[in-house]
Amino acid sequence: MKKTYFSAISRPDKPFISWNSVGNFTPTEFAASEYADDPLIISEDDLPNPINVFGVCPLKIVSGVLEDRTPGEMAVFETEYNIIMGVKSERLKKQAIDDDKFTYDGQQFPMDEVSRLFYLAIEKNRGNSKIKTMSNTLYSLLDANIDAFLAAYYSRLLTISQHTI
Repeated sequence: MKKTYFSAISRPDKPFISWNSVGNFTPTEFAASEYADDPLIISEDDLPNPINVFGVCPLKIVSGVLEDRTPGEMAVFETEYNIIMGVKSERLKKQAIDDDKFTYDGQQFPMDEVSRLFYLAIEKNRGNSKIKTMSNTLYSLLDANIDAFLAAYYSRLLTISQHTI
């Protein structure tokens, strides 16, 4: 039965090793091939699974030979990975906020970026306002009710934008 064989290629940046297929061989064909004595060529069965852990290959090339990364090395990569993923997950919340809504006076109001800017503007420039609801109707917000309206908005905004650590 033929297997695919891969060559480990050193990279200067993460994941530090990439894999290039060198062909499909039976064990006999591989033993007779130009690749047989190359310690950086392994069969598909010997590829690390998963190929990348915490953004890096769990193998490294040392003096022309593949070695497992140490638990200490992997712990450093895990810490870096968790920091990067934490920052990225916070960025994804913006879309969740844009897609969300809050309820005031039995009506639902959008929380997209333009609406949030509008709510900030009515907070700074008081007066009666017409505000679009989620059902695309106009809601008359009286100046006297702006504080309660904004309290409902900020409460929802705080709930959905909490940092996750």
